Amino acid sequence: MYLFRSFLFTGGAHIDGDVGDARFCIVILEHWLSAARGLAAVRDPNYFAPYHGVLGYSETLFLYAPLFAAGRILGFDPYLSFECTLIAVKLLGFAALYMLLRGKLGVSMGPAVAGASAFTLANISVTTSGHPQLWMMSVLPVMAWLVYDYGEGRFRGRRTRARWSLCAAAFLLGGTIFSSFYVGFFAILGAGAGGVIWLILTKLRPGESPLMRQRWRAVAVDAGIAALAFLIWMAPFLYVYLPALRQTGGRDYPAAFEFMKQWNDMFDVGTSNLVWGGTLGEFYRRRVPLDGESWAGLTPLMVLIAAAAWAMALRRWLRGKAKRETENGRMAKALVVLGLTSAALYVLTVRVGIHSWWWVVYHVVPGAKGIRAPGRVNWLVSLALIVMCALAADWLRRKGRRAAAVVVAVALVAEQVNSYDIGRMNRFDENAFLGRLGAAPAGCRDFFALHPRRPEVPVIGEVDAMMLAAERGVATVNGYSGWQPPGWNLGDFGQGYEARVAQYAMRENLLDGMCAADFTSGRWLNARATKGMLAERLALPADGILNFRTGGNAEPYELSGWGGAETAGTWTLGPEAKLVFTVAPGQPLRLEAALRTLVRRPAVKVHVMAGDTEAAVWRMRGGFEIENEEAVIPGGAIKGTLAVISLRIENARSPAELGLSGDRRPLGVFLQSMEIRPGG
Repeated sequence: MYLFRSFLFTGGAHIDGDVGDARFCIVILEHWLSAARGLAAVRDPNYFAPYHGVLGYSETLFLYAPLFAAGRILGFDPYLSFECTLIAVKLLGFAALYMLLRGKLGVSMGPAVAGASAFTLANISVTTSGHPQLWMMSVLPVMAWLVYDYGEGRFRGRRTRARWSLCAAAFLLGGTIFSSFYVGFFAILGAGAGGVIWLILTKLRPGESPLMRQRWRAVAVDAGIAALAFLIWMAPFLYVYLPALRQTGGRDYPAAFEFMKQWNDMFDVGTSNLVWGGTLGEFYRRRVPLDGESWAGLTPLMVLIAAAAWAMALRRWLRGKAKRETENGRMAKALVVLGLTSAALYVLTVRVGIHSWWWVVYHVVPGAKGIRAPGRVNWLVSLALIVMCALAADWLRRKGRRAAAVVVAVALVAEQVNSYDIGRMNRFDENAFLGRLGAAPAGCRDFFALHPRRPEVPVIGEVDAMMLAAERGVATVNGYSGWQPPGWNLGDFGQGYEARVAQYAMRENLLDGMCAADFTSGRWLNARATKGMLAERLALPADGILNFRTGGNAEPYELSGWGGAETAGTWTLGPEAKLVFTVAPGQPLRLEAALRTLVRRPAVKVHVMAGDTEAAVWRMRGGFEIENEEAVIPGGAIKGTLAVISLRIENARSPAELGLSGDRRPLGVFLQSMEIRPGG
């Protein structure tokens, strides 16, 4: 109840999460409902129009979808269905961890309840509540229970049940990877690291009974069968993510390094933690947060108690006080492995200066290129440490030290409590805000967001458009995700936004049939009015001069084939660059450009084209001197009011080809300015 207090005490008005990532998750879940009804292709949610396969830019949240759909079937709005989904996920995590501790690990009721409560309230789940997709961690205790049940069944001769448990765990792991790649990836990474450590310890100090050695072949057969259950999910996973991976190439290492924590961020638990918010929070509060990833630290007492439990288990295992072929001996070894695995995962994902072991993971482990924030592994580390603390409290209780056991259990839970209110959305306000915009106008095939409510926070306007698209069934060119389509540049609502929309609509052939949703007035603009407005945004400046330097005015008119603006101008990239702007119908134009090229030989020729009409050929002398060139566009070459001028460039070369630098971009010509005025 404490975690969802805002929702409960406001009569269901406040929904957990923010208007960014939480509503993004709602959009994804609404997409699954549309796909189930046959209204949308699985890979194509209706944002980032007209791009396809954009579901692969983010988590799919597939395992959340049945819970969300149940709420929608009962008549709940999307926000209430989402909240009920989160509550169900947290309840699942509590029940699964309690059953693992109590039913499988033999922990007494008090420590088991404390461990399950600490996991449910986990400080990290509050401080990073803006990423509700990570609450998928609640399925990991279910997988652990199934794996333990497999081992137990194998040891006791229940072969059929054991195989079913292992296959269920593998199937759930595959579904987790498809639903929340971060959670699934870290689960596999943790299991792999733990398995390696277990084998190393076994080699260093062998102690398995002959019976266990005889079962390795049977275990290998079971693992093969379980792998087939896991692979069932690989077809949808590859179907969704392979096109996106080909399109984006995955995360580069510097992007991941930017979001890594430093070693001394271990205890950064935020300023609202009940126990540490006033001390550690004060210490860390001067640090600049990294995209909401900075408060994902581990709570100190949890680390201390787990370290003590690990040291005790290591001592017992090394001294042989618990015979290694007995259950106590295996438990001691398991605790040693769990502690070493947790430490290894943490060390792998932090940086020291400019160095990090994540470089090895990034280049060796399949799937690591999809991870932007390696520090999120702390969710998994926190779960492992909570289990160790619960076992420590139970061990104290069994040794007759009940007071110490109570202190450990209470400290473990209290340390996880965070007073930060995660209920940051009012569903009634959100529904009313979008409700002002009724059905889209007739003939509206796509739309864009106009006059967003918080232009200084682009994600809010983007997700507003995505929510509206999901509710009205009309695709939007706006979007928000972990990746962006190539050439998409609508993520900023600042100056020149509407001109960029017009440019984008021209490039993607969306101008006819595009409308606009004005979020400030709560009204739609039909396709005809929108086309007229966008055409106005592409009108040339009053003096007709396009400035291609940094801070200049040329970018909104650059349709394709352009690099980024530099201090002195902008390079064209590849064999063709296009400009688009509006003109009076049938009006001839004169172009005067100040430009240069990269090399003298081979000679660079620039064909100035208006449609199929060649207006001029500029033969560049080459070198670093600015040249002034002219072209006359006949009035009949431009059809209608939108002019598209192409610069077709022969012999575009990269600096790398010429041995000038490592830049591999094929550079054509470097424009400083271009004056466009009426006249023949």
